[in-house]
Amino acid sequence: MSAYPMDEIRSQFPALGRTYNGLPAVFLDGPGGSQVLKGAMDAMVRYMTNGTANLHGQFPTSRETEKMIQETREAVADLVNARPEEVAFGQNATSLAFSVARALSRD
Repeated sequence: MSAYPMDEIRSQFPALGRTYNGLPAVFLDGPGGSQVLKGAMDAMVRYMTNGTANLHGQFPTSRETEKMIQETREAVADLVNARPEEVAFGQNATSLAFSVARALSRD
């Protein structure tokens, strides 16, 4: 018996249910992208449906966005045993790795 309920986990990634020529599609994900969890898609749709905003504005959507980012930063910090201010979000892991490398190369 598997330690993880793999069918249940796979079912949370909609693209893994895709077929090509009648066979299950195979995704060889790499640094350029990965499959997205259905819950994450739902959260993005909710956010975009309710209105997006620039940060640091006085609009309700700006304040809501900043609160959401802070709560997410705290949750990630808790997950990886870090402080919230040590968590950074960016376009993707590759872009963030390049940013870190550029910052470190200055010294």
